Order: sequence, then structure tokens, then C-alpha cells
Amino acid sequence: MGSEANPYGGTFDGAGHTISGLYCDMGSDDGAGLFRYTSANAVIQKVGISDSYFDGDSYIGSIAGYNFGKVINCYNTGSINGYSRIGGIVGFNKDSGAVSNCYSTGTLRGNSDLCGVEGYYSSGSVTNCYYLSGSGRGQGKTAEQFASGEVTYLLSGGVTDGTQVFYQTCGVGLPAFSGDTVYQIPSVSGGTDVVYLLAVWWASPMRPSPTVIPPPVL
Repeated sequence: MGSEANPYGGTFDGAGHTISGLYCDMGSDDGAGLFRYTSANAVIQKVGISDSYFDGDSYIGSIAGYNFGKVINCYNTGSINGYSRIGGIVGFNKDSGAVSNCYSTGTLRGNSDLCGVEGYYSSGSVTNCYYLSGSGRGQGKTAEQFASGEVTYLLSGGVTDGTQVFYQTCGVGLPAFSGDTVYQIPSVSGGTDVVYLLAVWWASPMRPSPTVIPPPVL
């Protein structure tokens, strides 16, 4: 959706849904993603991309190829391919482009500039974003950190009252739009710099004992 002459400029609210099975091959052309071009007025939020494939020459991403708008609370677990400037979320984060609270664990393939969040940027911003593979702005995390619930907690900004966007069952899967709330508690050993994460805490008065999992990799 969106072209250089007529970029997408609306609000796309995925409402916590995941889109799967997309196949986009731009051949030798630049710019591929759920949206090829977005304008400064665009807002894309709360949508996940999984089991999907995007390919082209350069500036390839799962959510947007060329991003001038806002991408908020999105994720990618699909495959992003191209020659260069390949990003897990956006291909080119330009000018007013802003990516926040997003993550990518998808596969990146290309000749150069394989970046976890954005393939290339020019004045755009990246805030509180995480990736499994690649480099660039955002923070790289290990598979263990994703599985532990650490990334979910960080994406949620520490919010645990049920209004957060991301949830997860710790030790299983990845941050998602549904599941258990992830909490952070001090180390049971009394340390000051090591924390444990837990995600089993039912609303029922008959709560089970919290499940404490190993500390995240620091």
C-alpha cells in the first residue's frame, strides 16, 4: 500500500491482530513492506507480521519500505530479503519517520546493511525497539532474553496493570498481543543488579505461587 506519488497517510490500527502469509517480491525495485511508502501523517500501530516474505533491491522492511510516519507497537517474525538496507521493521526511516516499541526476530538476508529495526535512516528516530539479528539503532537481544520475558517487560515500559500492549508466557514464545502479564521482581538473593522476571500471576484470590525464572543475560 502506498506509492512514492501517493503515500499512505492514514491511521492503520491492527488492534492487536497478526497478519501472516504475505508474499511481496519487488524484483529489482526498491521499497517493500506491508506499506511501500508512508507519509508524515501516517500512523501504523498494534499489528504483527508473521510467516511472511518480503524481497526487493533495497529499503525493504516488514511494516514499511519507506517510512515517514509513526510505527508504534508492531513486530515482525517474517523473512526480509534484498540487496542492501534491509530492516526488520522499516527499510528507510526518513525525516519525520519514528519507530517505537517494536521488535523483530525475523530472518534478514542481503549483501549489506542488515539492520534489526531500520535498514537505513535520515533524521528518523527509533525508541525502545529490540531485535534478535542484525545491527543498527535499537537494542540487540538474545533468544534467551526474548524467551524469558525481558523484552516484553521492556516493550511495556514496566506497565503491569493490564493496559500494556505486549504480553507473554515467560519461557515460551515471544512478546505477543495476548497472554500473561510480565512482571519484574528483585533478585531473590538480595542482589541489587540482578532481576528475575515472572509472568504467572492470576487475578483470582487463590493465586498460585509465582513462577520465578532464571535472570536475564546482562
